[in-house]
Amino acid sequence: MRAKRQTTTASAYRSGASRRVREVMTPDPQACRPDDTAEHAARLMKVADAGIMPVVDDMHDRRLVGVVTDRDLCLAVVAQGRDPQTPVGDCMSSAPITCDPEDSLDRALLLMEECRIRRVVVVDEEQRVHGILSLADLVRRAHLPGRRTREILERICEPTKRASVSRAIVHGGPGTIII
Repeated sequence: MRAKRQTTTASAYRSGASRRVREVMTPDPQACRPDDTAEHAARLMKVADAGIMPVVDDMHDRRLVGVVTDRDLCLAVVAQGRDPQTPVGDCMSSAPITCDPEDSLDRALLLMEECRIRRVVVVDEEQRVHGILSLADLVRRAHLPGRRTREILERICEPTKRASVSRAIVHGGPGTIII
């Protein structure tokens, strides 16, 4: 016997299983290249009010080669007393966790929970950057029930046993996965 189907309006909540990342993500984020300076990346983040910047091979194709976060810049450049002209390639994380614009929100949320990350770069099958899915996007646009949102935040923000350090320092290098 089938459950009785409820009528919903277009603005009503849709579950994370049926909603797609592209519906909630911030599209076409600012990006920088590995040879840009840490100072340049920080200025772009300030203007965009963003805590993460995709690092792309070139600005035309925008193929993802890494990410740099405000935390990476702080811990890998400022706290180390390095020159603000340090190339982004020296302080970026080179194997970020990504998802596809057509992935379900549930899949993206699972990635965020399992990897304890607050932002996921959204790329197509050719690794071209399409957007960023952040906790702020989820809170503002996903219309998740309060209990689900709280559970996600608790898991992502759960403390780890390892001291908090820049992932670029600990996990940097080709082929590494940042967790």
